[in-house]
Amino acid sequence: MKNILLLPFLFIGLFTIAQTKEMTAEIKTINISFLTFDIATPVNPVAPRYRFGFNFPLNEAWRWSLDLGYGSENTTFKQFVNNDKDNYELYEGRTEVYHIFNPSYRVNMYISGEVYYINHQEEYRYDSYEQEHTGFRVYYDSADLEREKYGFNLKYGVIVPFGNKVGMNAYIGAGPRIRDNVFSNVVGANTSNEYYEDEFGFLELEFNEEGRNTGINLTFGVKFFYKL
Repeated sequence: MKNILLLPFLFIGLFTIAQTKEMTAEIKTINISFLTFDIATPVNPVAPRYRFGFNFPLNEAWRWSLDLGYGSENTTFKQFVNNDKDNYELYEGRTEVYHIFNPSYRVNMYISGEVYYINHQEEYRYDSYEQEHTGFRVYYDSADLEREKYGFNLKYGVIVPFGNKVGMNAYIGAGPRIRDNVFSNVVGANTSNEYYEDEFGFLELEFNEEGRNTGINLTFGVKFFYKL
């Protein structure tokens, strides 16, 4: 939560730099392609993955990127919740179009539109979920979850070069999303209509509610890039 509260101050600082720094002959981002690595996704508390991307210019004011992500119980570490689960695997794909407001500056501010798809599979043990049609809670010994999520994000960000080859892309945004959770192979099911409160209630709808749901997705992060 503290990190979320610090985000506005981070972006105020970065955008101030973007408005005051002019381009130098030494560092350029116009017409340069680069590889990216998102440093936020490996430490995602419940769905960690490694996300790599390729970003290249369409012209001076427009860019396009493709990002692919993968995580599993053998490649990533769950730090916050659900660390007792098994058979975790996640795939994601994202494509994004950027409009650069100030292509002649050293530091570039942009607005972008991103579409994405996530497929997350995992075996949960000794947990529960809310049924789609009845609203009852199903307690179980074990169950398999398949979570699909896709949507669109409108993002605002800044691209900051650190030198001739490396830099940072910080962003924040939001947009509509559709999430579909399917539970299968449920063992030891016990249904209850009693009120249930989760200590991690802000994650409840994302991972422990059966069926399709529409809502708003919030996104923020930092990518490091290497210029080709």
